[in-house]
Amino acid sequence: MIHRVILFAALVLASAACAGGPAALEYGLPADRDLRYSYADTTTVGISVMGQSLEMAQRGVAEYAVSFSPAPAGVNVTMSVSSLEGALSQPMGAPVRFDQDDVQGVLVFSLDRRGNAVIAERPAVSLEASQFVSGLVLANHFFPGLPGSAAGVGDSWVDTVSYRGSEGSGERSETAILRYTVVGDTLMGGRLLREIGVQGTSESEATGTAAPD
Repeated sequence: MIHRVILFAALVLASAACAGGPAALEYGLPADRDLRYSYADTTTVGISVMGQSLEMAQRGVAEYAVSFSPAPAGVNVTMSVSSLEGALSQPMGAPVRFDQDDVQGVLVFSLDRRGNAVIAERPAVSLEASQFVSGLVLANHFFPGLPGSAAGVGDSWVDTVSYRGSEGSGERSETAILRYTVVGDTLMGGRLLREIGVQGTSESEATGTAAPD
């Protein structure tokens, strides 16, 4: 089950005005083409094996430098990791730590007006950092799906995200059905942000090959 709140700058990536009516909530080229986004996440996974219960937790904080350029059907996005600090705790050993040196290269993708992504280039990510920084996940989930039409407080729409691709030494796939609801506007750091709540379900699968000792 997915349940989160997204805050993003109103009129930054989102609104082409309809003639004589309210602005449509859709992606377009922002006035400021170079932005920085901060992201923090904690994920806890419970595992039950042969009657024993184990728990793994991953925590990380990242800052992404993001540049935008025009695209025929929306906007092109180039994303790089400016800073990264994270750790994966495991029940059988010391925490595994990762930082920005574990990510080499940039992520390049395009978004259409509703936020559907097409990936052109992905960074090389170490195994330790791959669960926190994934080109497939960032391109498909970092920016929310938008309705492509006017949406006011209380309005909702449903978006389906589905992707499959190679990552590291294996394959990764996901299908998520997400319902977005406009909560309202809020002022943060001197900027007016649009607050969107997200609820939904997701099924994901990952395969890989363990390296020999």
